[in-house]
Amino acid sequence: ARGTSDHAAVFAKYLIEMRRQQPVLKRRRFFQGKAVREGATKDITWFAPDGSEMAEATWRSDARMLGVRLDGSQIAETDAQGRPISGDTLFLLFSAGDAPVRFPLPMRGRSQAWERLLDTADVRWSKRMTYDASHYELTGRSVVVFRLISTNGGTA
Repeated sequence: ARGTSDHAAVFAKYLIEMRRQQPVLKRRRFFQGKAVREGATKDITWFAPDGSEMAEATWRSDARMLGVRLDGSQIAETDAQGRPISGDTLFLLFSAGDAPVRFPLPMRGRSQAWERLLDTADVRWSKRMTYDASHYELTGRSVVVFRLISTNGGTA
């Protein structure tokens, strides 16, 4: 059906543009799982459905959902002029289960919020919404992408 292929093309174009705009999604090197520049956060942190950092036992469990925080300030790369590359901090949620879950959002600063960039379960999947709540209602079999923004204007 023509409408379905048009929808798929629009969705693919949106994902390509999101990747183009987010340096943390265009890394040339693997994540290290630790802070690579000054700062208290790791370049990548994996979260269990209860909001805790993933432990070995959680990785081996039958959990059907997880979250991952990609810190845009912890990219251990430089641009062509030798300047450190930095970008937005993203939080991605993945659900392979059928049931919805109330997934805790990572801690943020007082003047920060999470902006939803994508929710594949929402018919308005690309509608940007700001969340200052502590949890997100993750629908089964979906992917959600947030970016950390400053509530004073601009990105965090």
